[in-house]
Amino acid sequence: MSGESKASLSFQYRWENILTSVPVALNALGACAVATGSQKANTTFAPPKEGFKHLSDFAGVKLHTNLSKCVDLGRFASMETEKQMSKINMFSETVYGRLSANTIVDSSF
Repeated sequence: MSGESKASLSFQYRWENILTSVPVALNALGACAVATGSQKANTTFAPPKEGFKHLSDFAGVKLHTNLSKCVDLGRFASMETEKQMSKINMFSETVYGRLSANTIVDSSF
């Protein structure tokens, strides 16, 4: 097994623990998308004088812009997740097909 596979989340955590956050994330993205269309999203805020400590990619002083950026980042993450899950699905179908073929050959004796 490759080092990359062993270092991935799938080997460090249980799948159900990883996937339980998906509904919450989708709900938050939906709320951000709805809030983006609100008139109140035109709110402007001032960043701290010393800057943001943990925010390296600041989208500006408009709430609307930051909400839109959150939705875009969530959308990109969802598309990447779909791509990677498709790879896992394709790999598992290949493995299952090989195991099924070997089982049929072995049981013919």
